[in-house]
Amino acid sequence: STMTLSNANSDNMTNTVDEVKKELSRVSSYWNEHGESGDEIKEIIFCGSKVNEITKALESDKGRETLLSVANVWINAFDLNRYVPTITKTDSLEYAVAAGLALPSHR
Repeated sequence: STMTLSNANSDNMTNTVDEVKKELSRVSSYWNEHGESGDEIKEIIFCGSKVNEITKALESDKGRETLLSVANVWINAFDLNRYVPTITKTDSLEYAVAAGLALPSHR
């Protein structure tokens, strides 16, 4: 599932986190009802401009067993041990869709 969050600034970060919680609950409920027996969501990968603030707020929730992580936009594009892009990791999170679409289709 993909959720687009717009205007996630400090003024409405609480609302944004609440939106994310609702979406996580909705997706989790769907997969609990429709998923294969024994399947579970093991990890949720986030990207976007306010991802660090959102994941930090979500990690403070007690009872969450699912791993929350921040995307590595470049993981399928090139080897970071051989090439380090000039863009910061934080800035790269805003380009996840473009980076994904630029990947060759044969991967």
